[in-house]
Amino acid sequence: MFDWLTRMVGARKAPQPVAAPTGERAPEPAAPPIEKRPPPGQQWIYVTAPDCDVSSIVRSIDGVLKVTRDRSGYWRIAADQDVTALVARGIVTKGGSLTTLISFDSLTELNGRH
Repeated sequence: MFDWLTRMVGARKAPQPVAAPTGERAPEPAAPPIEKRPPPGQQWIYVTAPDCDVSSIVRSIDGVLKVTRDRSGYWRIAADQDVTALVARGIVTKGGSLTTLISFDSLTELNGRH
């Protein structure tokens, strides 16, 4: 489940480079696609709450810049500050069932421990 979730939100570690033959330099690892990591100054939070309109609930929170839904059903909330607690409170207050709430940084940290 953890691997599936990290693949969905793009928090996988980059593969290790392959050793270059003698006398050649190893190719530089490719940078991850821009959309796979938050830009500097932004935080991403991934949310699932199947019985409410996450987008309309979180758009009114100060600091939320953008709310998008990916094809696997997760809402990605881009913010310029930590809004995790406000997002959770907003969804639960409106009667939503918050089934997943995790930040990109937390996913990356957990993936590093595996």
